[in-house]
Amino acid sequence: MKRLLIILFCVFLCAAPSGCAGKGQYTDYEYECFDTVTSFTAYGVGREDFDRFKDYAFSELKRYDALFDIFEKHDGVYGLYDLNRDEKRTEGVEVPSEIYDLLEECVNAYDLTDGRVDCTLGTVLSKWRDARETLTLPDMEELKRLNEYNGIDNLILSDGKVRFANDVMQLDVGAVAKGYACEKIAEGLKSLDCKAFILSAGGNVVTCGEKDYKIGVRGSDGVSVSVVLLTHNEAVVTSGGYYRAAEIDGKVYHHIIDPQTLMPAEKVKSATVVSPSSALADALSTYLFQLEADEAFKAAEKLGVQCVIEDASGNILCSPGLKYKK
Repeated sequence: MKRLLIILFCVFLCAAPSGCAGKGQYTDYEYECFDTVTSFTAYGVGREDFDRFKDYAFSELKRYDALFDIFEKHDGVYGLYDLNRDEKRTEGVEVPSEIYDLLEECVNAYDLTDGRVDCTLGTVLSKWRDARETLTLPDMEELKRLNEYNGIDNLILSDGKVRFANDVMQLDVGAVAKGYACEKIAEGLKSLDCKAFILSAGGNVVTCGEKDYKIGVRGSDGVSVSVVLLTHNEAVVTSGGYYRAAEIDGKVYHHIIDPQTLMPAEKVKSATVVSPSSALADALSTYLFQLEADEAFKAAEKLGVQCVIEDASGNILCSPGLKYKK
């Protein structure tokens, strides 16, 4: 399937951190990875250092995109595209360490979210992608049949090898992969002594620095700013049904599917998570999006993260203690 390039951000940079001193501020963009536009901004650096940091960030972004892409084959790379089609996947396949580590994150996400973030849901999600392209709803009985082969117990990880319990199940890591990649890239930038930066990949933002950044969270209309968060050394990730959606028979259906109903989640309009971990924030934003607003705040508190929820009525609700401006 040809992937769509998502131009607009769910979360975007509003302003530089106040009091950020140094040589200068530079920004550059990458347009080809993870179905979105990625921006990288560094503060207090010279042009030569910025180019070094930027080249590292974007080359790593491309590398992770090739590894985690389930839609296209990338030359010279054994990625999830290959794993999903490997004839030996039911026997056990040794995979690159990045894929193995990501799948461990996916298993953890499944456990933390009571199965609401499920990387084994690939066949069901594929049927919904087809539905949005053809404008024809998937057959619910077929979705239920396919779902019988899903579930995290059917994904066996052991000593660097991955095994599928059946040959029907397919992996889709969209709820975790981008956040995981951004987290690893941010760690690498810090090891290169990049001390103040923002890496923004669509609705996934990672900040590094000692001063607060202003991060604007877009409302469910995809245009207006619902709230401006003040944060540093944290990730901000938003899940919403704004852009990957289609109107079928007079109703809009988006891409975030609830494993319990096999239908798009409809309880809130968007969920934003603030956490030191980008991978965790990515998974939990998908999880909270599937819950009622009050349930989402209870879950966020239990999991030790903060959140912003736009509820079904369009009200913007924020976790106690979260630094923000409306």
